[in-house]
Amino acid sequence: MSTFNSQSLETNEGETGDDDPSLGSLIKIDNILNHPEFIPIIVKWTFEEWYTSYLDFKLDNLEKAIDEFKKNIQYDRLPICYVAYIDNIPVGTIGMDYKDTPQSLDHLDKNIPWVIDVFVNKDFRKKGIATFLIKYIIKKAKEMGFKSLYLWTTNQQNIYKKFGWVEIEKITYLDELYSLMLLEF
Repeated sequence: MSTFNSQSLETNEGETGDDDPSLGSLIKIDNILNHPEFIPIIVKWTFEEWYTSYLDFKLDNLEKAIDEFKKNIQYDRLPICYVAYIDNIPVGTIGMDYKDTPQSLDHLDKNIPWVIDVFVNKDFRKKGIATFLIKYIIKKAKEMGFKSLYLWTTNQQNIYKKFGWVEIEKITYLDELYSLMLLEF
């Protein structure tokens, strides 16, 4: 588990302090498997946010999505998921997997993982939590020996660009235009 100093945005293990009064306490980030009680909550968030994508994966209801998540998520290899929480309340999630879309992208390097399911609960947005999550997943990717990460987004390019992601192409998926982005480190 990592805690974050909310003012400096450092990602040091075991760091303590509460520098951002708007957060009310420290944000902690940990592997979701250490908090199975949060699984239905975070799957519900992502299911509601990206419902049409779930349909493309043949997951047409929340119960199926939760079961599929529990069956596939791993602790120390991909697919992996992390949860951010404050005072034992989940506030956001992020993960990594080798594929984030059923769409064929054969020209992409299959050994580069995707950042997936970046989501912050609407009640906790605009407080730096997405930044914490992004920094954390980059740190974890490096620890796992990866040198690059992919992601795709319709409208959050600017947050990723400040971490060094670059847009490598535009793709259309389910009638929406996405920026496919790459981070190399």
